Amino acid sequence: MENSSNTLSNCPNLEHLRLFCLDQIVNLNVSASSSLQLKHLDIFQCKSLESLEFCAPKLVTFKYFGNLIRLSIGSLPLLAELDIGASHFHQAKFVLAPFSSYLSQIETLKLHVRLP
Repeated sequence: MENSSNTLSNCPNLEHLRLFCLDQIVNLNVSASSSLQLKHLDIFQCKSLESLEFCAPKLVTFKYFGNLIRLSIGSLPLLAELDIGASHFHQAKFVLAPFSSYLSQIETLKLHVRLP
């Protein structure tokens, strides 16, 4: 699954992608063409994941629960829901930072942070 963009280009009607406990994924690139219908991207506890790069112009919700990763995002004009889970506040803040320019359009923001 190293080259996820090629995989996704074969699924133009895919609207919801959920990755759960896939420890084989290290670097994930989800670059959606304008024809891809991806609206929901959920990533949960993929422990080997080190970086995530995505551009999905039709994305409405993004959910991430996991380790601290390098995160690079492209244009997300429809993003309305952001759901972040982290083991501590610093980690949540780090994951939120790339979305700072989209906070004014976010309708639902959920932070799940374990308190010490």
